[in-house]
Amino acid sequence: MAQNIEKKNLQNILKSIETEKVHLYNKVWFDPVLWFICAGAFVSLAKLHENNVNIYIIIVCSALVGLVFGIVVILQISNESWLHIKKHINVQSIKDRINEIST
Repeated sequence: MAQNIEKKNLQNILKSIETEKVHLYNKVWFDPVLWFICAGAFVSLAKLHENNVNIYIIIVCSALVGLVFGIVVILQISNESWLHIKKHINVQSIKDRINEIST
C-alpha cells in the first residue's frame, strides 16, 4: 500500500516537472482582476452595512474574500518556488524508483 502511494506521488512529481502548464492564477491579467474583485466586494459590503444588513453576514463575507485572496497568493508563491526547485530534482532517479516499484 505504501509503495502504491509512493509511486503515485513520484508520478505526480514527474508530471509536474515535465509539464510547463501556466495556471490561471499565474496569468498576467489575473492579479489586477483579483484586486478589482476584492475592492468591489469590500465596497459592496460597505454599502450593505449602510443598508442595516446584519454585521455577522458582513464579517463572514469579508473573511471569505480574505480567505480566497490568501489562497491565491499562496498558490502563486508556491508555483514561483516550484519553478526554481524543479531544476534541481533528479528526474532519472524518480523514473528509476517508479520502475523499481512497478516490478
